Amino acid sequence: MGAVPPPPPPLTGLQRFVYGCLGAASPEIIRWFKISQQSSAVRDIPASILLYLIMGLLFVIVGGAFATAWRDDSPIKNFYLGVTFPIFVAAILAGAPPALPATSSPSVAPPSATSSPAPG
Repeated sequence: MGAVPPPPPPLTGLQRFVYGCLGAASPEIIRWFKISQQSSAVRDIPASILLYLIMGLLFVIVGGAFATAWRDDSPIKNFYLGVTFPIFVAAILAGAPPALPATSSPSVAPPSATSSPAPG
């Protein structure tokens, strides 16, 4: 039997970031590939391409930062963290509490300290 090879060295923060960025960019690369395969009459190109590119770049950068913050030494896990980062954000936004409506009705005053307790 041969000797067991030593474990690979841990990933640096930059390596984690790059794997996370690649993972975060991969769904968009696939999406643009699918758009390029469509006929020119039915291409689904975003209306505001500049805003779309800026938001996409932000997701890639934050996906890389998310993978870096996770501090895992597996390249595939860091890639996966980048891929799933938009899903993670969508889940947080879906679970966020709704904004409170503007109060247009008069507010109810809290009971005062001198009021008598309810009988019971």
